[in-house]
Amino acid sequence: MSNTPPFEKYTELYNELISLTNGANARILQEVPDAYIYENVNFFLKSFMVVACVYLETYLKEVSQLVVDSVQLRLKNYPLPHNLIKWSVDNNKDKVLKFSEFELEITKKDIDDIVSGNIGKTINLFTKIGVDIASEPRFDSNKDVVGAIVTKRNNIVHHNDDANDLTFQDVINYIDTLKVYIQAIDDKVMTSGLL
Repeated sequence: MSNTPPFEKYTELYNELISLTNGANARILQEVPDAYIYENVNFFLKSFMVVACVYLETYLKEVSQLVVDSVQLRLKNYPLPHNLIKWSVDNNKDKVLKFSEFELEITKKDIDDIVSGNIGKTINLFTKIGVDIASEPRFDSNKDVVGAIVTKRNNIVHHNDDANDLTFQDVINYIDTLKVYIQAIDDKVMTSGLL
């Protein structure tokens, strides 16, 4: 099975982050530790955690946008009357009638406003675009760890958590979990029939 371009991009970025994290770890474990890394280990650990979550949220945003764009392209290729779709969806409650082709009115900002590393919000986002990620076993088996990763990142960013309970190996393990997690999401997107 192939993957989406966002998956390929963020898997590569995660691999680079693992290399960077391994490099920092090696520099503090060498016989004479690198003073800069050693004295700022907390800063590096917190930074790597934040970057890992940024990659997660940006992947979620880009793959969601990919689905929306794909469906919009289908609507352009196989146009449907706006009024018929509005009647079916909400009985034209807003009384907006257009004698034109139906178009999705989902903007990048709409996706930005709801994308989150939070598990519940992620499930909600993908439910809205028609992808049942909650039914994917690898998603389900990793969601608690990912939830803990996102909570840790939130504590670092919003509550200045000092991350004393983290090691470089913990960060690498978290990144490996995030890679499995986005692979599970990507597989569901790829098999959804929406691309």
